[in-house]
Formats: sequence, C-alpha cells, structure tokens
Amino acid sequence: VLIVFLLISDQDFSFFLTLSGTIQMFGFVLILYGIWKKQSVSGLSFHAMLCYSFSFLGRLCSILFYEGYLPYDSSGDWFYRLEEILAFVFSAVCAYCIKLRFKATYNWDLDGIKAPFVLIPTLILAVLFHPSLNNSAPFDIAWTFGLYTEALAILPQLYLFMKKGGEVDSLTSHFVACQGLSRIFGFIFWIFTHSELNDEQAKSLSIAPGHVGYCVIIAQIGQLVLMADFFYHYVKSLNAGVPMTLPSFAV
Repeated sequence: VLIVFLLISDQDFSFFLTLSGTIQMFGFVLILYGIWKKQSVSGLSFHAMLCYSFSFLGRLCSILFYEGYLPYDSSGDWFYRLEEILAFVFSAVCAYCIKLRFKATYNWDLDGIKAPFVLIPTLILAVLFHPSLNNSAPFDIAWTFGLYTEALAILPQLYLFMKKGGEVDSLTSHFVACQGLSRIFGFIFWIFTHSELNDEQAKSLSIAPGHVGYCVIIAQIGQLVLMADFFYHYVKSLNAGVPMTLPSFAV
C-alpha cells in the first residue's frame, strides 16, 4: 500500500478509494491462499462470494468505460481498474472452488442466505436511487448496484459463521476483517465526498437524484453495523493471541 501511495498516487484525498479497493483485493488473495493451503472451503459462503463477484462486475461495467466514479487521484488512471479486475477474478475463483473444486468440504447446509435475496433488492434500489456521474443510466445503475451489493455481500458469510459457531480459520477471519477495513476507508472517503453524488438537476431515472449521496452513506454504515459483532470477537482474539471463536446460534 505504501509503495502504491508513493509511486502511483499523487496523494490526493481520493486515494482512500484506491486504498479501500487494495485492502479488499488483498483479502481475496488471503482466502485463496487459505483454500489452496487447506484444500478445503469449510466455513466459506458460496453466496457471499457470488455477491462479491456481481458487485465487482457491476462496478467494472461502469469504470472500464466511463470515468465518472474513478478516483481523481492518479491511481485511478489504471491501478484502481486493475485491482477491481483482479478482485472480480479472485472472487469468481473462490466461488468456483466452493461450488465445484472442493464442494465435498462446502458447508451447504449452513449457507442459508442465498445470493438472490441480496442481489434482487440491491438491483431495485440501484434503479430507484443512483447518481449520474456517468450521464448514462445503465452504467450509473451498474456502479450503484455494485456499491449497494458490496454493502450486503458479507451477510451470507456472517450468517454462516453464526450458524456454524466455534473456531474460525485465521485466514477466513482475516479475509472478513479486510472486507470490513476496506469499508472503513470507503466510509471515510464517502463521508466527505457524498455530496458530489447529489444533483437535483440530473436527468436520470433516480427518484431522488438530490439525495443519492445519503443512500451511499447509509449503505456504508449498514455494512459496518452488520460487522460490529464480528469485529468485537476479531479484535478480542487478536489481543488474546488466540484463534477467533464465535458463539453458535440456532437460526
């Protein structure tokens, strides 16, 4: 991250967006390494990986063709796009490993929140509440769909943790922590820049173009709230120097 900041970035505030993406991508590198090392996908949610794949795909449909949502920082010239492409590939490979390559170790009975329950509502929300920085409704909706989906993509994984309980593999816990840390930096960026997404005069399909920025903030806060309990147990285990352990709930 420091190398990227010093060599690729021009130290603009929007680097926080690139930093968020870098941490998120690194999380997928960790989890892929864990899958390869253990030859197992136990404790991983296929539906979470599927949601992340659709999230990255939605964003890529926007940022590969338009520049409206790219960081102003020089890292947005190419590095931000590259890390989003890699994150999409890594998440898709994770989904493949869970569903096919190592399906014998997949906890399918615990993976209770299916991807459509996340993807369909976020798509509807994206159509209703989206900014217009690309001045192209399909690509603005695609970017917004990616952002809203990302906010809820971790939900199937947290649900699986809750159902399974017990000790959590260290790389899996680090992966989830990376997703949460990524959202913290994303939240810092959007809390100061969300007003740029508001445009009362925008010609878009959004039903509230002057308040879209608030929807983005709510999405960021929503994911942080979802992950609060996980972070409590994660930090507690780090301080104690022991593997992370979660309680099990019958849900």
